[in-house]
Amino acid sequence: MNEEMESLNKNEVWKLVELPKDEKPMTCKWVLRIKRNNVYKARLVARGFEQKPDIDYCETYAPVISMSSLRLVLAIIIQKNLEIYALDVKTAFLNGDLQETIYMEQPMGYNHNSGRVCKLLKSLYGLKQAPRQWFKRFTDFIIHLNFQQLNCEACIFVRRSKQSEIFIVLD
Repeated sequence: MNEEMESLNKNEVWKLVELPKDEKPMTCKWVLRIKRNNVYKARLVARGFEQKPDIDYCETYAPVISMSSLRLVLAIIIQKNLEIYALDVKTAFLNGDLQETIYMEQPMGYNHNSGRVCKLLKSLYGLKQAPRQWFKRFTDFIIHLNFQQLNCEACIFVRRSKQSEIFIVLD
């Protein structure tokens, strides 16, 4: 849990504030699991089912690549004998900026008994808008690097030059 809290603090996911009188904080919980080799993983998740439409979130849609598009990209890579690299963005959802004002109770075990709550500044796992906010952040970043987003498949980005061709497939 300490490692997860370090990630949350590093990404400045929230700041502690006094709860405004007319607000009710949402709750959160720890999700714990054992991975391979008895490695323990803890993730703090917001209880998104408490969110109210048009108050706590507006848009939730985030595109997902279709299987036929993925097969097509793989066929192009094989046909052109290109190299494939796979990357994982650790704590990806924590990078999405929030537009809504959301208050959350402090996580169990890390409550400073200050009476303050977490004002979320970035997305947190469990929020309904978290996938969309991450997708928007990633798209803005990758387009800034001169990649073109395909019109027919929002999860595929391409950058071509005389020397190279780079495809990024967001999954």
